Amino acid sequence: MTAESREKYGRCYANMIIAHYELAHQDTRDRRSGSRRHLYTFKRRRTCDGETSASLLGTFSTGDAVNISIEPNLLALGRGFMAEITHDKIVVGIDRLITVDVINRGRPAGAASFQDLADAVFRIDKDELSTGMTRIRDNLAQIFYKKSDSRLRSLIVDLVPPTFRAAPSKEYNMMPPALSSSQKEAVMKVLTAQDYALVLGMPGTGKTTTIVEIIKILVSRGCRILLTSYTHSAVDTILRKFTDSDVSVLRLGPEDKASRYFP
Repeated sequence: MTAESREKYGRCYANMIIAHYELAHQDTRDRRSGSRRHLYTFKRRRTCDGETSASLLGTFSTGDAVNISIEPNLLALGRGFMAEITHDKIVVGIDRLITVDVINRGRPAGAASFQDLADAVFRIDKDELSTGMTRIRDNLAQIFYKKSDSRLRSLIVDLVPPTFRAAPSKEYNMMPPALSSSQKEAVMKVLTAQDYALVLGMPGTGKTTTIVEIIKILVSRGCRILLTSYTHSAVDTILRKFTDSDVSVLRLGPEDKASRYFP
């Protein structure tokens, strides 16, 4: 995708130029740039009529991992983290010094060489894989802090088995009749879980139907449900089951991946 196309989905800053550079001091390195020594301030390149595009706020967040590239064909010139974001500029902590020599060494054969760093037009893309792994590592680290939930730590680290409360037989009899016995058992496990419940099944065994019934029952009891998955299509498959129900849905996700069937 072009930088402009990715920018429409909130995954890139296009048409950026370097406005300022500074070498991060030791006391500011961790706080502002995620241990990246080179701090670059980027602003929008002005158009022919002297105008710049809309505010830079709302696309990225401080701490997001990014890839720095130069339009049109010098990709992944450097990697770094968002250190500061305002409506008209962003500050990125980068792992290397960007110079004219570095750019020219990386340009494709036959491409025109740069004479001045001011001639370079940058694109700054969100490094989505790195951002996701950073969040996972941080979540795991939080478990080991003294102030963390000791019960959660025992379940995840020490593999203490989850607990379940006893279920009245009448609840089992009130399960939707269309469910099989194994599906009803799975629903009851979730409803009686004190910690967590895992529902396992091969493809085609009815996990989606089971999840839908679990959500309906929990919503009827006044619960709010967070439904998440590794893929957006899996979330949309389940949500389409609620189009004719009283379950209110708020669908979150990038427009190019999440179904627009749910406003």
